[in-house]
Amino acid sequence: MKKAVFRIKIGEHGQNRDPLETLQYPDDADVKQLQDATNLERLVLDNSKVTSRGLQHLAELKKLKRLEFKGMEDADNSVKVIATFPSIEYLAISDSTLTNEAASQIAKMQKLRYLDISNTKIDSGFFARPPCRVP
Repeated sequence: MKKAVFRIKIGEHGQNRDPLETLQYPDDADVKQLQDATNLERLVLDNSKVTSRGLQHLAELKKLKRLEFKGMEDADNSVKVIATFPSIEYLAISDSTLTNEAASQIAKMQKLRYLDISNTKIDSGFFARPPCRVP
């Protein structure tokens, strides 16, 4: 049985809700509206104005497995929140301000299987050292 993937469109000012489109220019108030979407498995936030505070509204979504961000402005603080989400398997944070320091938080994500950190501020030094300590 194939599962449907729904994208939710919320316009710049919260209008134009269409269940088959991507969230464009969402902010914290838009994301707060999703906190009761307990069956949400995938969320795409393009050109996001969502901050770490807004992402905290998604922390209780236990089925959320896939998060995709393009153009995230508050990437470092946001990754610290996202790293606490228990079910994330796929994380894309492209075209963002993500730095080496914050990216090390990603190593805490136990279920993560795919990571896209293209076009970020992460430099080659991040990959030259292990992101976590091995006991």
